[in-house]
Amino acid sequence: GRSRFFGGVGDTNGGTSLVNSFGPMVDITGFKLQRTWSLLAEPFLQNQESFKLLHSPIRMGWKVGDRVGISPTQKGSDGTGHTFRITQLDDDGTVHVDRPNPSIKKAAFIPPRQATYNEETRTASLLSAEVVNLSRNIVITGDDLRHVDCEPNIGSTQGCRCTEHRKKCTVGLHTAQMHAGTMSIRNVRLEKCGQRGIDG
Repeated sequence: GRSRFFGGVGDTNGGTSLVNSFGPMVDITGFKLQRTWSLLAEPFLQNQESFKLLHSPIRMGWKVGDRVGISPTQKGSDGTGHTFRITQLDDDGTVHVDRPNPSIKKAAFIPPRQATYNEETRTASLLSAEVVNLSRNIVITGDDLRHVDCEPNIGSTQGCRCTEHRKKCTVGLHTAQMHAGTMSIRNVRLEKCGQRGIDG
């Protein structure tokens, strides 16, 4: 009931060697961007094929061909985020992308204002879509997420155990560092992760 596993496992039998004393070490470092995200400086309107950021994409280390994701800004957690490929970058913050924007992404500054129900003064706020660079030169990926049937007679850490409310579990990449050692992962994309319904 488990999918692909990534990580390290220490020697549970002990030992006197350096590896046994401190455990295995997993150290993965990808290319470092100066910034991985910014905010829209101006609204990204529907059908536009470029947007402007608060920071220079060139100075952040972004490149043509990178994949970026932009969050929705509709009320009540409505709306859908969208991803694009960068086709051109300008130092003034402008980013050109490979397709028209399906729906507006807001960028607005809300100044301080008096609350309507008490004497409180509301602080200034920025309502602006987040733009995240999703491209990394190292990608650790699991199998495609799949739904596995539960099993009635196993422990909760052994796989997908049936309960009153659970008949299936969602299984993807499982990462762990167990018993001893260290794992450090920096500037890397992990995807297709999780083991919903399985403990441990």
